[in-house]
Amino acid sequence: MKNVCLLLLYLLLGFTGCKEYSADNICGIYIVQRQDEFATTNDTLIISKIKESGSFEITRKISSKYFKKNKKPFYKVSHWTGSFNTTDNSLLINNNGRRLFFFPERNELQSGIIIFKKI
Repeated sequence: MKNVCLLLLYLLLGFTGCKEYSADNICGIYIVQRQDEFATTNDTLIISKIKESGSFEITRKISSKYFKKNKKPFYKVSHWTGSFNTTDNSLLINNNGRRLFFFPERNELQSGIIIFKKI
């Protein structure tokens, strides 16, 4: 666990030196883990560029493990496409109208109140 944290710290420090951002910088894997009184939820966004079109393919994977023993785990995978807006560093998802805001200086992506960290 300590090695993973150190690796993430080195990657974060390595990418903070880059000051020029483009739509290509948004590609990658973003994760967040949330916990409440009912479950622990792991949420992952995988963003990759579609070559000729300039659009992006977004895959969202959600898994929830409930604390009640008689409740089964929940898994869901969604596939979306989106286009990048350079004026406000956002990714507009065509399938559902959601907007993902990209903060390149922090390597974060925000969807509503959920903040994903890039790994």
